[in-house]
Amino acid sequence: MRRVVAVDPNDVNLLWEHAMMAKEFGEDEAVSVRLTMSSVFSEVVPRKALKAFRRVLQILPHDMNILAELPPLFASCNAIQEGAQLFEAAMEHHIRTFPDGPSKAGQQAAGSSTTQNNMGIDFIINLADFKILLLEYEDVINIVRRGQRWLGGRSREIYWDM
Repeated sequence: MRRVVAVDPNDVNLLWEHAMMAKEFGEDEAVSVRLTMSSVFSEVVPRKALKAFRRVLQILPHDMNILAELPPLFASCNAIQEGAQLFEAAMEHHIRTFPDGPSKAGQQAAGSSTTQNNMGIDFIINLADFKILLLEYEDVINIVRRGQRWLGGRSREIYWDM
């Protein structure tokens, strides 16, 4: 698969398939390696999958379908900080691009062929989980408040933050 991706490194479909294969086969292989060898070897496969997903994100940044696949990989690779940063950037992007919230879910941003408004509660929970693991509890409260207001189409109601 790596050779096919090398032919056209900007083909999102190929990159997606490569990332999904690395993740799918990686989980089975990581389990068997964990049973027979040290934990150092079990990190190799998730790291490959994470690297493949990063390549897709370079072409489609802030894509919720891609980001939804990443939390277990960030956790297994101990890349929680990177996960939090990516998810925060995506949340900011969606709130800025769709200030009225997900009321027009699935609609594309003006002038963009890739960004769709499909951020949901699962995304906010994942971001909050990353922040909890980083012991950034005040950020968790702000993310949940802001995310819930945005999901409810009330992102302009900032008086709740006082």
